[in-house]
Amino acid sequence: MGRDMISELPDTLLLHIMSFMNTKYAVQTCVLSKRWNHLCKRLINLTYSPVPNLPKKIGIERFKKFASWVLSSRDHSCSLHNLGLHLCWTEPELLDKIIKYALFCNVQQLILDVYSGFRPDFQSLPLIFCSQSLTSLELSIAWNYALIVLPKSLHMPVLKNLHLQGGSATHELFSTCNLSFLEAVNIDVSWNGRWAEKSSIISSNIMRWLQVLANVKKLTFTSGYPFQIMLHDFSNPISVRPEPPSLVRLESLKVVKHFSVDVSDKEVNTLVEYLLRGSPMAKVHITRMA
Repeated sequence: MGRDMISELPDTLLLHIMSFMNTKYAVQTCVLSKRWNHLCKRLINLTYSPVPNLPKKIGIERFKKFASWVLSSRDHSCSLHNLGLHLCWTEPELLDKIIKYALFCNVQQLILDVYSGFRPDFQSLPLIFCSQSLTSLELSIAWNYALIVLPKSLHMPVLKNLHLQGGSATHELFSTCNLSFLEAVNIDVSWNGRWAEKSSIISSNIMRWLQVLANVKKLTFTSGYPFQIMLHDFSNPISVRPEPPSLVRLESLKVVKHFSVDVSDKEVNTLVEYLLRGSPMAKVHITRMA
């Protein structure tokens, strides 16, 4: 028989290789031997991503199995580098448990992309926004995000990358935030027809977010909807418009405009000029997407 060169590798190298594997397959290595059973419990990258178009009931059960393994079998003494939850159907109680666990393990990168039937008592959200370990956060809550209560002040002292999708960036935010190391922000606001009557409030909230993000270097809008919302304020006299954000460190602004967004190129350019009053050196990229 040939040499089992894989098994001769040190644990640290095997764990590094396993970090690039799909979590499902990495966990299945536990059947190979006692050593592999020990190794899979020390995975530092955990990702749940169901197959496309999976029925809701099956998706819920599969996520329960994933969460059960993480909470009961993983070695809790090992730090967690990355947790990615993609397209998850789940109840807030179970999601709270796994997010609290990840924060307890000092997770550095968190991707939370969930379908929500959430109630306002989604307890782990305030914990996420005061994490001392997160360097990257991608938050996307679909459907009932209007029910989600986000904290009005963010204290994430080592956060470098922030991606907000759905209604997250339309919530009110105070200026007392600690985001000292934040460098890159991506805002993707979906349009909801019911927002039309509240567009002025939402526009002001988006502006407040931009004021808080004063030190960011790279700012991206991956849909033109924030611009569509903010245009409401441009229908007001100049004297009552909100102050433009002071993006003094901004190096680049990227706007991805969907063809379905009813905002002209001229209006986009007007808003870009308004936003960049305090950052004349920033490079601007405006692209279109079907």
